[in-house]
Formats: sequence, structure tokens, C-alpha cells
Amino acid sequence: MGTSDSLGIARCAVAAAGTLALLFLACWAGIYLDVVPASHLFVTLFTVADPATLRALITGLCSALIFGALGGAIYSILYNGMVVGFNADFRLTPS
Repeated sequence: MGTSDSLGIARCAVAAAGTLALLFLACWAGIYLDVVPASHLFVTLFTVADPATLRALITGLCSALIFGALGGAIYSILYNGMVVGFNADFRLTPS
């Protein structure tokens, strides 16, 4: 898209993947620190392995990266198609 309001698909995918991976790591570490009792529930969203294992860390981190990238790409595509596309027709600010 040629407008300055559009979001880069790759940039959003990388940012969302990194964010979700860091959140996953924080929750996985939270299992050992016993800071938040529900942190193991977030870990089980991304892996079927026992949450306190190294296998859970590896498979969950890979899943978090993949689903984060997918979510970021979908968000960017929807934003560019809907918000930027509507910007020409439905302006909220006076022109």
C-alpha cells in the first residue's frame, strides 16, 4: 500500500512473534518462581507437554513464535485492508 498509514506485514509478524515468545518465556519461568499460579495455564496453550519441562519450553516457544507471527500478519492485513482502506471514505478528522 502506498499510504503512510499502512502497516508492514513482516514487521507486524516479527513484532507479534517476539512479544508472544517473551510472554511465553515469562510464564514458563513463572512456573519455577511460583509467582503467578495460573502461568502454567498460558504455557499449556502452546504445548501438550508437562509445563515444567524443557520439552514444553522448546515446543511452546516454537508454537508461540509461529502463532504470534501469524497473528501479527493477520492483524496487519486486516488493518491495511479495513482501516487504511476506509480512511479515504470515512474520515474522522475534517479535511
